[in-house]
Amino acid sequence: ERVSMIIGHWVLSAVPETYLQPIGLGIAIINFSGLTDSFSNIQSQREVKVGLYDNDGEVICGNINTSASEINDSFYKIAIESQHFGLKTIVYFDGNNVFRGFLPYLFSIIGIMAFLIVLFFCYIRLQEKKKFQAYESFISAFRKISEGDLQMRVDEYNIEELDLVGKQFNLMMDSILQLN
Repeated sequence: ERVSMIIGHWVLSAVPETYLQPIGLGIAIINFSGLTDSFSNIQSQREVKVGLYDNDGEVICGNINTSASEINDSFYKIAIESQHFGLKTIVYFDGNNVFRGFLPYLFSIIGIMAFLIVLFFCYIRLQEKKKFQAYESFISAFRKISEGDLQMRVDEYNIEELDLVGKQFNLMMDSILQLN
């Protein structure tokens, strides 16, 4: 069994004058025992199978054999291939088990979204109610003024349109009182 592998590849220039000309050699030493240790964490999970393959399709390390007989239709495959180094990593994971593990999170997300929608709906209803009360108060002030109460003033409601009209109306009523 291989213990390590040295991989080399030309490093090409990115400077416009020498673009894509070789400027050096990049070397990577892969310690397969370290990779195997990393894969050992995954090996304990039955729903995940990982393999690192060489150019010939032979398993360098991982928890899967070359025939992949333990892989069935419920497994999903993710393959990452290095064009330069000739290595291929394949990850198979059992979609059913992963989905079952994700269900509590999915229900939590749905619950939070439902709560936020209800909270938003309540906020909108509260704002509408506040505006409705402001309009009623505004109309009530106009009625009192039309009945002869010239001392009546329109309050501020923190509603831009009503506050603008109310401010001008209050100025008009002050002018009427001064003229009288």
